[in-house]
Amino acid sequence: MATTKYYKGRFNPERPNKYKGNVRNIIYRSGWERRFMIYCDRNENVIEWGSEEIAIPYQSPLDGKIHRYYPDFYVKVKQPNHEVIKYIVEILSLIHISEPTRRYAIAYAVVCLKK
Repeated sequence: MATTKYYKGRFNPERPNKYKGNVRNIIYRSGWERRFMIYCDRNENVIEWGSEEIAIPYQSPLDGKIHRYYPDFYVKVKQPNHEVIKYIVEILSLIHISEPTRRYAIAYAVVCLKK
């Protein structure tokens, strides 16, 4: 049986001025999230970034109540043509994409992001 190493911890950016949010409370919940944080922190084209700093309100089809969805990352990137583009990034493993355990919640969150 293969073992999977699960990463969880606090990230301390080398360039805290790029981070939009509380730099003392940056948490990664997987090795993929940690790698993306390092990429955002070190990449000169990433102007600013944040981890779970944006709340997107949505109405749940299950209970009809308003909930908040927190995407993994917000990234503001300078393109080669000097245009600045903002992205919302969700880090998902292949198992989450192919066999989501919360199929309806995930699908609904994705619909909200497209609006």
